[in-house]
Amino acid sequence: MALYESTGPYYFNMKHLYFFCFLTVCLLFSCTKEEPVTNEPPVTEPPILTDPPIIELGKSSFLMNNTSWAGQVKAEFLGSVNGKKTIRLIGYRGFPNNTISEYFVVTDLLPERGRFKFNCYCDSSANVYNGTPKVSMIWFIGGDQLLGADRIDTTYASSYIEVLKYDSVQQTIEGRFEAHLKDREATGPNPYYPTEVHLTEGKFNLKIEQ
Repeated sequence: MALYESTGPYYFNMKHLYFFCFLTVCLLFSCTKEEPVTNEPPVTEPPILTDPPIIELGKSSFLMNNTSWAGQVKAEFLGSVNGKKTIRLIGYRGFPNNTISEYFVVTDLLPERGRFKFNCYCDSSANVYNGTPKVSMIWFIGGDQLLGADRIDTTYASSYIEVLKYDSVQQTIEGRFEAHLKDREATGPNPYYPTEVHLTEGKFNLKIEQ
């Protein structure tokens, strides 16, 4: 009787019931919820764009004859061309004896992006504002007595100034430059200032003073 009950119809019915329950559980676990169909594109995070400044705001630097220049440079509006203000970069450093002062000067720089060559600046007509940048190193003795000046040497094709950014709202200007200068007045050797100057690796990022 025990053998019959373990192998009879009751046994097969229970076996089928267990199998059906097992199959149902498997189907429940294997089912996944379908995502709603949409025509909208997938959401993606925009790329993070970084554009670091060439140098920290309020700073400038360049090499003068392969030596770091220790003066401070500022930017200011000065003069205008066709109603557009031009910018002057001017830097100063004094010497320990307090008798000689040295100035780095760029004038006639337009407030717009671009790469510009320096004007010759070799006669008085070059002093007018025409939107072509000019560069010089100037030395004074005793505070107000002109000692000498070096201006652009046109035999070097690598001299330039480039405005990388100009912000008319924040009133900032950022750029770089290289300039090769010489004593265009031909006053002869002078023990107080060099008659040839190479300005390289120039960088600036300045607030423009009104």
